[in-house]
Amino acid sequence: MIALAHVDGADAIPELAHVASTDKVDDVRIAALNALGALGPGNPRAISALIDALNNDSDAVRDAASEALSKLGTGAVPPLITALKSTHLYQRAWAVQALGGIKLMPDEARHALKLALNDKSEIVRTAAQAALDGSKVDASAVIEDKQIDENLDIDDPATTDHDLASFVAGTAAPDARIYTKAEIVAAIPPDENHQYPTELKYSVPIGEFLATVDAANEGVDRLAVWKKIGDDKYQRLFVQETSSENHFEKPEVFSSKVTVTGQGKDRYVTALFLNLPLHRTWGDGEGIDDNVFVLDHDGLRPVKIADAEEDSKQLRNGETVWNGALGDAFKDNDLEFGFPVWPNEAACHACVGPFDVNGTYKIVKEMHYDAQKKDWVANWKMVVDTAKRVRRSDN
Repeated sequence: MIALAHVDGADAIPELAHVASTDKVDDVRIAALNALGALGPGNPRAISALIDALNNDSDAVRDAASEALSKLGTGAVPPLITALKSTHLYQRAWAVQALGGIKLMPDEARHALKLALNDKSEIVRTAAQAALDGSKVDASAVIEDKQIDENLDIDDPATTDHDLASFVAGTAAPDARIYTKAEIVAAIPPDENHQYPTELKYSVPIGEFLATVDAANEGVDRLAVWKKIGDDKYQRLFVQETSSENHFEKPEVFSSKVTVTGQGKDRYVTALFLNLPLHRTWGDGEGIDDNVFVLDHDGLRPVKIADAEEDSKQLRNGETVWNGALGDAFKDNDLEFGFPVWPNEAACHACVGPFDVNGTYKIVKEMHYDAQKKDWVANWKMVVDTAKRVRRSDN
């Protein structure tokens, strides 16, 4: 890229701009941007290509374009001021970053940043204030901080107790807003403070409830559970987002025989269940967290899942489980689990032992009388029913 710019000069701009916007490798796109910047402030077409790159889909590429524009100095200020009026969040945020990086900032740039304090996006407003204060502007960090605040701000009444953990604990506060089915299944467009739109990935009904998973372009999944409260009226019971490394599997609905205890002689009933599996990835391992709920009268009640590794009594001294659980499979009246055994004395961390443990769960509804409520209360749990060690077929 650098050689092409050196040999062809301004004639290389179209090819450099094409590579900067289309190459699959960030380092190559960044090299093309550096070559464009090296052509200097006297090439409006090169500056235009750098401005376009502020809206690239890669943080690293946007940062490189911003840095190249900052190095061009006052010659890049007019197009950067124009970029502050773009409809694209990225272009405005990284234009602020570029202006903030110009040494001896000219008055017109400072005036434009003051106007940006009224931008519709809090992200741009925050970055502009940092630039005016003389602080280093990192647009990607500002966006990340904003998204973390939105997801984790426990002081915001709109988001308090709306996540999966609070729903499992029975403390979730339902969303006060009423939604239509069309709103639930519609794509969510990006607003001024969000990077990507989301598209509906799964929609699974169970009774008067609906579980949905939306997926965004950057890999973040959003799980929500809704309850129908009227004709085309739904209330959102909770919403939970994943990190980009994890994702929600398709929600599963299954029926199972249930043993009811605590009221004299045990009896058996059949109930309907919803599983919301979260696929986690960490280091060189992965596992699935199953979150099971029973459709109990007019509500979804959490079902506590026993630790199969401990409850199965199949592990011997010195043995542990390799890479968590990926072997659970919940279908109608067929609740299976499985995990590979890892002997601690293995020479390498990735050496799985010669055995797997396979088994089945059963569901128990434990009834007890609550004197305060003056009523019977149910505790739902999934416990190990059968388990056995089997030699792996590859050993």
